[in-house]
Amino acid sequence: MTHRADRPRGWVVVTMLVVAVLALSSAALFIRWLEEVPSVSIAAWRMGLASLMVGGVTGRRLEMRPWQQGRAHAFLFALLAACFLALHFFSWIASLKLTSVANSSMLVATSPLFVALGSAIFLRERPSTSTWIGLCAAIVGASVLALGGGGVEGLRSGRLSGDLLALLGAVMAAGYLLCGRRVAGVWPTRVYLFWVYAPAFIILLVLAMATHAKLVGWSPRAYFFLLCIALGPQAIGHSTLNWALRHFPATTVSLVTLAEPIGAALLAWAFLAERPGLHQVIGGGILLSGLYWASLHRRAERRRAMDSGTGAGDSTQPTSNQKVRNLSLGG
Repeated sequence: MTHRADRPRGWVVVTMLVVAVLALSSAALFIRWLEEVPSVSIAAWRMGLASLMVGGVTGRRLEMRPWQQGRAHAFLFALLAACFLALHFFSWIASLKLTSVANSSMLVATSPLFVALGSAIFLRERPSTSTWIGLCAAIVGASVLALGGGGVEGLRSGRLSGDLLALLGAVMAAGYLLCGRRVAGVWPTRVYLFWVYAPAFIILLVLAMATHAKLVGWSPRAYFFLLCIALGPQAIGHSTLNWALRHFPATTVSLVTLAEPIGAALLAWAFLAERPGLHQVIGGGILLSGLYWASLHRRAERRRAMDSGTGAGDSTQPTSNQKVRNLSLGG
């Protein structure tokens, strides 16, 4: 963490964080505009371009045999993380074809709920009562989002299927994050990301071919939006969050990233004429408030554990860049 005197000026901070939220929020908008491109193809292109960007930035520091030097077990977890990440993007992007941007963006943001459940089951990290209160509030908010305002018409239109796909995306995101925690510190962050993104791209490529989904042959407009998805949310959005975490506490940045679903809903209202309903405003407000409350207390628990000397091992304590992956994934 930098000293207060070294922090950038207030207007710079506000500008950068607004840019990050807009970049992350824009993913859902671009996906909606890609009507001619199948969901699995969008996911494959995103992971393929992300692999190229990370590989290009890493350059010669990229390890071509990451499983050597006793890291085969960790590499298997990286491959498992790639499977989860591929399914996360596939299911979330597919949900945007069926449900509203507001519902999809807010429901996929529930991944911290499933991370907490997974941590309790697989890592034996017991969340506090305060954390569970926040997570229960998030469940109530998600239920209002998924079940409110649609009625029989919503069920017939496939909206509920889209909501369930968004929740599946959140579960897959949680699996990706938990795998990442198991291999924390084994490789530099960029090396780890490449060996997750590249296999995820291959998995999505195989899924696209198995389902006979087109991977090329679209309009120039479609290729432009695919490039925007890679450059906006992936490059600008996540890079800005990395920058923010070097200057501010993760709790502060987490509050900013919770604005991503709100930003996505507002962009959809402005450009897609998707006006949020009352149930979305109420449900989304409860959900995001619960997630922030749970996130706040979860980090306090980790700090106390580290201060007391328990639970401070490398395998369970995320680095700054891993915090970015925990804070924001949907976009």
